[in-house]
Amino acid sequence: QTLREIVFGTAVAPSFNDEWRRQGFTFQDIHQVTYGLIQHKGGPCGVLACVQAYILKYILFCKSDSYNTEIPELTRTEKREALVDSFSSILWKSGETRHAVVTLKSHHSAISNLKTKKY
Repeated sequence: QTLREIVFGTAVAPSFNDEWRRQGFTFQDIHQVTYGLIQHKGGPCGVLACVQAYILKYILFCKSDSYNTEIPELTRTEKREALVDSFSSILWKSGETRHAVVTLKSHHSAISNLKTKKY
């Protein structure tokens, strides 16, 4: 199965709809759930749920040396670290812990002196 079939299924249009294109990865401003991602109506709830689960895993089990029973208040930097760690973990796992491929949108026609980092 391709990644497109896993995420979208087989009976979908070949492009993202407007709700998917407008969705980003933004944290809540509500004091009690500042670790929570905001989901817009019609957006990719399954994808967000997966990323949210990895964020919680990072906060509860990876962020500190001991097991946390409470979710601590996070700084903006800590939220970013949790999000980056979550993306990295998901991509690495999807590559069967052998490789991960990331592309970045750029206005440049080519990237020179590209160095790759193996994990």
